[in-house]
Formats: sequence, C-alpha cells, structure tokens
Amino acid sequence: GANVGQVLRAQITASNSAGTTTTSSAPTGAVADTIPAGTAAPTISGTATAGQTLAVTTGSFTGDNLSYSYVWLRSGDGGNTWSAISGATSATYVLQGTDAGTEVEAQVTATNSAGSGTETTGATSAVVPSCSDSWTGGTSGSWTTASSWSSGSVPSSTDTACIPSGDTVTISSGTQ
Repeated sequence: GANVGQVLRAQITASNSAGTTTTSSAPTGAVADTIPAGTAAPTISGTATAGQTLAVTTGSFTGDNLSYSYVWLRSGDGGNTWSAISGATSATYVLQGTDAGTEVEAQVTATNSAGSGTETTGATSAVVPSCSDSWTGGTSGSWTTASSWSSGSVPSSTDTACIPSGDTVTISSGTQ
C-alpha cells in the first residue's frame, strides 16, 4: 500500500563478539500496484419507488490508490438484459417515473495505476411508481367516490393513482 511507486532496499546488521557490521541489499524496482479485483460486491440502499434516491457502496477491491466510477443500469425484462441509464454516473441515483416496472442495478469500477476491475450489485425489486393519490376505499368500490382516495378527491387523468393488490375499483363509463 504505502510503498507503491517506491524503491525498497533492505538493511542487514550482524553482530558477534568480533563486532558489528551492516550491509544493504540491492534496490528493488519500483513497487507496483495490483490490478483491482472485487472481494465483496457493492450493495444498493434505498427504496425502489420513483422519486426516491438509491445509493451504492463501493464494495471492496484489492489494490491501492483506488478511484471509483459508477454506472446505473435498468432492465425491463426481469434481468435478462441491462442498459446503462443515460447520465446516471454517480454513487446515487434518483429513480424516475420511466423506471417504474423495471429493475435497477449499479456497476462500480475501481481504478488505479495497474488497471481496473468492475463489480455489479444485485438488482432492486421492480421500481414502483410514485403515487399522487392512493386508494383507501377497501377491497371494492367506485372510482368516483372521493372519500375512497387518500387525497379526499377523485384522481384526475394527470394523477398517478395506486390501488393495492387485491382491491377492485369500478370505473363507470359515461360523463363523470
């Protein structure tokens, strides 16, 4: 670690009844760093909900004098294929509405004078949309009942309404 880039020489001292003498070894070449290799995967913390911030740790890598870079990835097919999220290159990422229904993971690359190594986190659960209004009307009811919504009013076409799994909401046709 601390000796990377330094030239080393050993000094040897021998003593006996006749006296003491000291000698030095030939110098080494400069001590080289090692290419980073992952020893513990990075992890993501945060809530997989649009509008929330996720953060990634660096994990652990071998080598010294490391710098880190990040790439956040998205999968819309259950983790079979992954695509880099444009502009998402820091240790944190704010989930967007376009992330809803996808999984997200991060790649961390450690770099030093000898090279670089990359490790990937596990994927988040599917990102859920950020709800502007939530159904509170129980297991069944009518969309147009204002008291059945957390906001106290019926959601408009620009709201993101969330309905708990297993609940049924009836939407009537015609003029509302």
